[in-house]
Amino acid sequence: MDFNDEMTEPTIVWGAAGSSLDFGYSVRRVGNKQYRLTLTCYPVEVQVDAPPWMQLAQVEIDLRLNGDAGEPTATAVLDCEGEYSYGNSSRTESVWNGTFYDDAVINGWEYDGDAAPKYVVRVTDTNGGVWTEEMPLTEK
Repeated sequence: MDFNDEMTEPTIVWGAAGSSLDFGYSVRRVGNKQYRLTLTCYPVEVQVDAPPWMQLAQVEIDLRLNGDAGEPTATAVLDCEGEYSYGNSSRTESVWNGTFYDDAVINGWEYDGDAAPKYVVRVTDTNGGVWTEEMPLTEK
């Protein structure tokens, strides 16, 4: 039997059906050259489409402002809103959502304006397997 990605890996769908999330950002200039990035949508939501054998343990999203350099600026741990499968589908779908929030951040995160910001989602299953996927953000 041949195995393919659909049998062994989850698929990430950014924003479940009917979602109003736009995964964008806006930038405010402060002072001479300092920029503050403000997400246009602080809540985040992803749909995870997984093989039937896979039990998901955790879904997290990092906000990265400077490409792959440095640590994530913020991390949102998402909660599962429910699982379902369609009729004869061999895959299980679940919707996960959460919010980027940090009391210490006033008027957005510092941003150098060079590399495009992005989200990096990490899906962890109960066996310790980890899958990642990136979503570039667009300026709104």
